[in-house]
Amino acid sequence: MLLKWSSVIEFNLFLLKWIGLWPGEDYQLNMYSFYGFSVIILILCGHTLSTGLTLILDSGDIDTFTETMFILNIEFMTAWKALNFALNRKKFMQLLDAIDKTTFQPRNGKQVTLVLRNIDGWKVMFKMFGISLGLSFIFTGLLPIFSKTYKDRKLPMEAWYPFDSTKSPFYQLCYVYQMAAVAVAVMVILNVDTLVAAMNICIGLQCDLLCDNLRNLHTNTSKMQVFIYCWFGNEVIVKSSKIPYALFESDWTQDSLEMKKNMIVFILRTQKTLKITVCHVFDLSLPTFLTILKTGWSYFAFMNRVTSPH
Repeated sequence: MLLKWSSVIEFNLFLLKWIGLWPGEDYQLNMYSFYGFSVIILILCGHTLSTGLTLILDSGDIDTFTETMFILNIEFMTAWKALNFALNRKKFMQLLDAIDKTTFQPRNGKQVTLVLRNIDGWKVMFKMFGISLGLSFIFTGLLPIFSKTYKDRKLPMEAWYPFDSTKSPFYQLCYVYQMAAVAVAVMVILNVDTLVAAMNICIGLQCDLLCDNLRNLHTNTSKMQVFIYCWFGNEVIVKSSKIPYALFESDWTQDSLEMKKNMIVFILRTQKTLKITVCHVFDLSLPTFLTILKTGWSYFAFMNRVTSPH
């Protein structure tokens, strides 16, 4: 099984691209870079700045101060998370390329099952986290309606603007601006946090796979030793079987009768191929190696059935 972690986190990368944090190879002077700058700097960081100015200019009300301080802390950490991800995106891409290499792939059915079980658990966590953040976004947008503060033209969050945000159309525009900032923040928190979780799961899985490979190191070495003997023993059988055909392919029609009789005797003697045997019982060949594997698996299945509690 060839596991590509980029396909596992494909939806995360799509959402990151949607908010301007996944340009592909690198940021360039193009429309997407301008779009990413607008989303992260003007919307997310701009709203964080407006919240911070509220804390500075309107710090007399203790309730407003406490509420704004809590929201500002979340917004600041989210903005820092987005900028930090954008600056270290190349390292993340290099990590993705590294873990997709053959060296880090599962090597047997047991390891594949272990990897898939962890990936399924991560997907469940991603869905639950996404649902909770989605509900938070909806409740934030409906907060002025539930609290009936929309009649006083109060926005979902306290923020300072260089104009009167209670008048139309500034109130509606600020409302949309704040909800856009919340949507971007939700996307950043959801995708960056779950990507970090996915990378931690990947690192933990690599430790599990390494431990499993080390536990089976002696078993795999023994199988390889038997395979080497059987492989080269099989080469002796195959190559010795070509000897009579090689003589037949010679220009024997021009030889004397005595020579032809000797050739017949030689061909008859070489019809029996050379074989290397073990205790005069088993031939060292590939069919023998397959028989050993089949017998070992049958014995394992039998013992597993006998010792199974069911």
